[in-house]
Amino acid sequence: MSNILRIDASPVYDNSINQAIVHAHNPYANFSYNNNDEIRILIQQQDLCVLPSESLIYIQGKAIKIVARITSTLKNYISLDQSKKNAMEIFGWKDGGYKSNHHTGDFSLCIPSNTVLGFAEDYKKIVANARHELILIRSRTDKNCYKTGAAVEDMRLEITKLQWRIPHVMPSDVEKLSLLRILEKNQPIQMCSRSWSLHEYPNLPKSEMQVWPIKIATQLEKPRYVIFALQRNRKGNVKNHASYFDHCDLRNVKLFLNSDSYPYENLNVSCKNEQFALLYDMYAKFQNLYYGTVNRPILDMQTYIKDAPIIVIDCSRQNESIKSATVDIRKEFESETDIEDDTAAYCLILHDRIVEYTPLTNVVRKLL
Repeated sequence: MSNILRIDASPVYDNSINQAIVHAHNPYANFSYNNNDEIRILIQQQDLCVLPSESLIYIQGKAIKIVARITSTLKNYISLDQSKKNAMEIFGWKDGGYKSNHHTGDFSLCIPSNTVLGFAEDYKKIVANARHELILIRSRTDKNCYKTGAAVEDMRLEITKLQWRIPHVMPSDVEKLSLLRILEKNQPIQMCSRSWSLHEYPNLPKSEMQVWPIKIATQLEKPRYVIFALQRNRKGNVKNHASYFDHCDLRNVKLFLNSDSYPYENLNVSCKNEQFALLYDMYAKFQNLYYGTVNRPILDMQTYIKDAPIIVIDCSRQNESIKSATVDIRKEFESETDIEDDTAAYCLILHDRIVEYTPLTNVVRKLL
């Protein structure tokens, strides 16, 4: 029976959660935020219910412009949609980069964990009775984090405050009893997510045809989607925007999993002649394939080819021989002209991940 005919139905209110309070957790005492530092934020209490998918990383500091790192940049170019465009400025995602205070250089950012961590993006449930630790490693240089046209190129990005702000969820009494019954059984709880793995070819040889043997994956790490992009003279160059990419006159791109190729046929595009509709179609379909949502890509067709010509390869459907063996992952791509010096290639592999943990013993085990 259709719901519109249920005039006798009573109103339903969700009172399963009493409170969801965001708590700020700081790094260990006397911690520094210098280059190459490993920053650890630990949640000491283990008798908590926390919601990592709604957590965020809060950063304060001084800079000129802030841009994202390669992994999160590639992933968010294909994942974020038009409806979130204005809200994204709060975590530094804006055309041309995030602009700090013009006079003092001060800035503050709120980076949602679900934009930089695959687990936080996919696992929407609470995590109960578990030890939580967020580990951040600062890059050895700040040159990929800002862009300036000034004569002085050496600038320092100074972080003055860093917090992990995560909701602590307090269930109602009824729900708390249900949770306790689950925890008392001490049965392993499975948590599914998709992992992100970035591979870099820092300096491509000068040639039209490129062959890149990326890695040999075990049976547990089959790629589902592979994101490919090129950058020309951007890494470590503060005069070029590090969060933009270049098409480098691409003509064809193929991913090989052993002997199987994705896509099956050659693309035969011509980016320099504005014949790149197939590449944009592959990019635009990602949100529907990955999230099951309506396609509303953040980049229109012309902005895509100008600022972020990212190639999205769907390899989620694989034959039985690939599923039951180790996989040789190889990338082959061809351009209409020789690849120029200082051109880097990036490959972001998205694959399934399943871990399980036992709440009473805090044992975490990777299944997939």
